[in-house]
Amino acid sequence: MSEHVEAYSSDAPVNHPDNDVFQRWPFAQRVAQVIATRKDKSSIVVGIDGVWGEGKTSVLNFIKHELNQHSHIVCMKFNPWRFGDEEQLLKGFFFDLAKSVDQSLSTSTEKIGDFLKRFAKPVGAAVGQGEVVDSIGNMLGSADIEELRQRVEKILDDQDRRVVILVDDIDRLEKSEIHAIFRLVKLTADFKNTAYVLAFDHEMVASALQDRFGSGQQGAGKAFLEKIIQVPLQLPEVNRDSLRKYCFNGIDEALAQAGVELADSDVQLFVRNFTWGLEKRLQTPRQAKLYSNILTFSIPMLKDEVNYVDLMLIEGVRICYPSLYDTIRSNQALFLKEVRGRDYGTTSERHIEKLKSLISESLEGLNVDEIEAAQELLKYLFPRLQAVYGNTHFGTDWDNSWALSKRICSSSYIARYFSYTIPVDDVSDQLITEFIEKSSEMNVDYTKNELIKIMKPRNTEAVISKISQKTVSMSDRGSRVIAVALASSAKLIPNTESGFSFFTPFSHGAMLVSDLVSKIPTDERSSLAKEIMYVAEPITFGYECLRWFKTHTEEKPDPKGFNLQEMDEIGRTLAKRISVFEGGVTSLIDEFESNLAALLYTWNKYGEAREANERITSWLDENPDNAIQLLLCYLPTAWGLESGLSYKADFELDQYKAVSKVVDPEVIMKALNRVYDDLSDVDEYPRSTETSLQLRTAKQFSWLHKNAHQFDEDAEQEDIEE
Repeated sequence: MSEHVEAYSSDAPVNHPDNDVFQRWPFAQRVAQVIATRKDKSSIVVGIDGVWGEGKTSVLNFIKHELNQHSHIVCMKFNPWRFGDEEQLLKGFFFDLAKSVDQSLSTSTEKIGDFLKRFAKPVGAAVGQGEVVDSIGNMLGSADIEELRQRVEKILDDQDRRVVILVDDIDRLEKSEIHAIFRLVKLTADFKNTAYVLAFDHEMVASALQDRFGSGQQGAGKAFLEKIIQVPLQLPEVNRDSLRKYCFNGIDEALAQAGVELADSDVQLFVRNFTWGLEKRLQTPRQAKLYSNILTFSIPMLKDEVNYVDLMLIEGVRICYPSLYDTIRSNQALFLKEVRGRDYGTTSERHIEKLKSLISESLEGLNVDEIEAAQELLKYLFPRLQAVYGNTHFGTDWDNSWALSKRICSSSYIARYFSYTIPVDDVSDQLITEFIEKSSEMNVDYTKNELIKIMKPRNTEAVISKISQKTVSMSDRGSRVIAVALASSAKLIPNTESGFSFFTPFSHGAMLVSDLVSKIPTDERSSLAKEIMYVAEPITFGYECLRWFKTHTEEKPDPKGFNLQEMDEIGRTLAKRISVFEGGVTSLIDEFESNLAALLYTWNKYGEAREANERITSWLDENPDNAIQLLLCYLPTAWGLESGLSYKADFELDQYKAVSKVVDPEVIMKALNRVYDDLSDVDEYPRSTETSLQLRTAKQFSWLHKNAHQFDEDAEQEDIEE
């Protein structure tokens, strides 16, 4: 296992500032420097308050690292977990103190250990914490503690030393051990030239102290702490962006270690549901680490057996909503059951009330926002809950689809999820600034390589967005170089389908290129746009840029846009690339199936007259099966309003007209008739989903072709009436 993998598997706190992910080092450094540079020799007790898993140990490690840079500081990290009872804890503390201080002194100086020898039985020449002590407790109750204090103070004064005692994990001790720690602090905190830095959860420790030092009175524990802790400090809140990035890094590593690569659409699904349902409850680095550690095991254990998005989300529920996770695991069938109606007293109504009650009980104690977040996440994982919290129903016809997708809401797969990974979506502003500054001085190849280093599969949106924010102040040369570099490396940009194409990172990248081109002086703008058409990779990015280039017409004048003649010249550059694409139409379909219609439209509009039509006609003559391949590429993608899932819609009049502009529809019809025997019998527009997609599409085209003249007559009549 590599060091990188180990870093994601371990839950150990960090020790060095270079490993600081959550910007805790500046806080720790300031605390250490204040302690180290104090002129006042009196003792001081600093309390660092933070909940479990928030990073208190790492902060103490950073404080120790900084204190070690000061030669007059003796830093002692005391671990109370090593001792079984109060007597052993007190003994261990004083021997640790003696060892830490004595090691820093010159050989001729009196040692603290020499004083402690009087309390140890003669089992050896040196005093060590393993030796038997007659009664440390008695010593602390006598004048000897005063003598010890005077000796320690004199030694530290003479040697110009200051002792800083770091104590961690106090809130994880038993009540009696917490009592012992604070008894110790209370008895020794007035030693001059000493300082305590105590890390604990204030609420938990105050509750434990309340019984011992306050006779159980409400608030007594907090009052006791206020007397002991002279400098109460709250651990800085974890930056939400840093925590999200830390969490996503861990998820990516878990996926990579398992050899799993999510489709871009799955990435978007996960990030959206993570943001809605889990992020509000992900509050500490320890939670994020625990989450990625669980995925490191669960993903490979269930590889190819479940839907990865659902697996990662349900494991998130396990971390962020543990009671809810147990409820789902124990009531799997209830979360899958179809809701048929809501009439009072019916089986469905009773089922709804039972589910609501179970979920409500498992979310007890959470605030309104957290409850709403959990419910939204549940409605994604178990779509039939949309009928529990709304009026959207999913019938049995969805069961097959969910099973094919191996989703947790399928009865065939849910048990696997209980039996037995954030994408990095941001980028440093400094990196972007440096990249833009260098682009004004470097060539396209260098800029492209730098862009590839910065832009990763899951942070492209952030990279594009942050570059876009700086276009106004960008130099002409920088704009030109970045536009070409981005266009030639657009394969790095996800190009997933969505209901609105301009919401995709691919379109955002093309919009950025358009904005950069518009910044260039007018006399250079057209040549730059042609260069982009020539180098755009993939070729579909060239089309996307062409869509977003600004135009200058009489109806909509724009001094930064291209006139129609310029647009024709730019389009011809792209059309030429399409016409000579290696492998012809077959290769275009293989690589750009969902974008073929756009490419053929561009070829037909800007290319040589009838070139696209003739080439496609020849391609159909070679193999009539190519006709249905062509038509399928024109099918629009529809999105389920309830599920959010995409599917291929019907081939309708708009698609027929689009195909007809590129190739003679009669040629397509002849090819289809060579493949299918019964197309001439299509009297009604077929909408049945019982046939295959190919046959249905062929029949729809045939019906549209047969009635094309009627559509033309209807359109002419509408024009006359208007």
